[in-house]
Formats: sequence, structure tokens, C-alpha cells
Amino acid sequence: MRSREKWGWDTSRKLLQEVLENPRVLYVGGRYITRMTTKGERYLIYLPSNLNDLWRVLWGNKHRIKVYIEIPEAPRSG
Repeated sequence: MRSREKWGWDTSRKLLQEVLENPRVLYVGGRYITRMTTKGERYLIYLPSNLNDLWRVLWGNKHRIKVYIEIPEAPRSG
């Protein structure tokens, strides 16, 4: 329950309530893609653990979500 320690339970609860009442785009910051090869070739994107309370509620209530991936333009060398 790191998010409760880091943010405080009240802050997490307010964010959770706001996201569920007002669906919107939630920016989760820059992420890396990790390769997992235990069962064929799969790739994972880890979500920030400071929002675990939100992920737990979305998963527990079987909320459908949409995921958008933006690939920033790579800096050109030379």
C-alpha cells in the first residue's frame, strides 16, 4: 500500500472518486516497454505504483479502459 503512505489515503480516495465520476484522459508519465518471454512473446507496460488504489478499483469492478500510446519524436543526431 505504498500509495497510501506516499500520498495519504485521503488524497488517493479523492483522486479515485474524481476519475470514476469524471472520465477523462489520465496521464501516467513516461513508461518503458518490458519484454516477457515465459509464455510466448509478450510485452508489458508497467503502470505507476503510486496509483495502485485506482488500478485495484478499476480491475475489481471490471471497468473497461482504453489505452493510448504516444511515441515522442526521437531527437536527431548529427
